[in-house]
Amino acid sequence: MSLGVDRYKFGTFSVAGTITLSDGTPCVLHTINITDTTTGTVTVLNGTAAAAGTIALIVNGTSGQGTYRFDTELSTGLRIVTAGNVKGCVSYTLI
Repeated sequence: MSLGVDRYKFGTFSVAGTITLSDGTPCVLHTINITDTTTGTVTVLNGTAAAAGTIALIVNGTSGQGTYRFDTELSTGLRIVTAGNVKGCVSYTLI
């Protein structure tokens, strides 16, 4: 990759809901940074289908705050589902 080209894309979340970051395109999930210390969960899914495989479940709260590094290839897309009052950022790159 040449200098001056962004390596990672990002997405943010601050309310309960579903965020599709890669709709069927393979990608590499780099990090998830949880910035809020209240309750809630973040579920990371490989793909957008109802039967998408769960990659991670992060339970928020004081112990859940921080940066989680994955560097994991997801073959069928990247979807994040949040529940409760969770705030954070996801970095990833399409491949």
